Amino acid sequence: MSSSKPLEQLWHKSGGCPQGTIPIQRTQKKHLLGAISLDASQLESAKVSKDDQNKGGAGIVNVWNIHVEPGEFSKASIFVGRRDNFDLIDAGWIVSRSMFGDDATRLYGFWGTTPDHLGCYNLKCPGFVQVSQKIALGTVFTPTSVYGGLQKVLDLKIFKDKATSNWWLVLGDESVGYWPSSLFKNMADHADYVQWGGQVQNTAPGGSHTSTQMGSGHFPDEGFQKAAFFDKCVYFYTDDIVGMTPYNSKSKVSKPACYDVSDVSVLKGTPGVQFFYGGPGGPNCS
Repeated sequence: MSSSKPLEQLWHKSGGCPQGTIPIQRTQKKHLLGAISLDASQLESAKVSKDDQNKGGAGIVNVWNIHVEPGEFSKASIFVGRRDNFDLIDAGWIVSRSMFGDDATRLYGFWGTTPDHLGCYNLKCPGFVQVSQKIALGTVFTPTSVYGGLQKVLDLKIFKDKATSNWWLVLGDESVGYWPSSLFKNMADHADYVQWGGQVQNTAPGGSHTSTQMGSGHFPDEGFQKAAFFDKCVYFYTDDIVGMTPYNSKSKVSKPACYDVSDVSVLKGTPGVQFFYGGPGGPNCS
């Protein structure tokens, strides 16, 4: 989509990392005390999914700073995983005061395997191996997209390396790092689904549906520069990591009156699909 620009991370204003070192978000006591308590019944999503054997997926998502209730999160991401167990990788942008101690929009990566070992976000436990000196998991994106104005985007890719079977996270042309294949039970060879979309945690504050927003906080029908979008969404069927259009993908929405997904459009002249998603939530939407 036009009028879109790549994002900058706030820490870049202070310079880069010395040779041989990597950027790591400083963990403060408030981050440890405010860890998210996840209950699957609280999760609501608006997403597009391609169920097929794959070696990963990619897409471009615009990035927003939105309202999120205390104790909750809102995120937009690419999921890669297995249906036959809990193996998954999830990366994109997130807003969560519970996790980070503020309402900033941040880059994140998550891995999990089996209900008994849910993994973790970013570098908060052993797992993800960071190699980039330019991009840090957990740091702030600024500025973000402007309603009716310039759109800031993340160009995300998750793929399995043929030589090592490790799963890599790439932003634009920068390899951020990888999740070792040894973390997972059944993803050493391939995943069997890719998802693109938004997810929120709804703790039902005060007994009503949360006012935590998803995407831009506006519904898909408002369109470009107003609604959140995913663009050039592809998946990788072979080890050659060539993007394929996810034909016959399926849309799934938990509560359409709160958050929704537009029709999926197949791109012309290049592989991929695009769609709008999101919504304002609110105590009356459900």
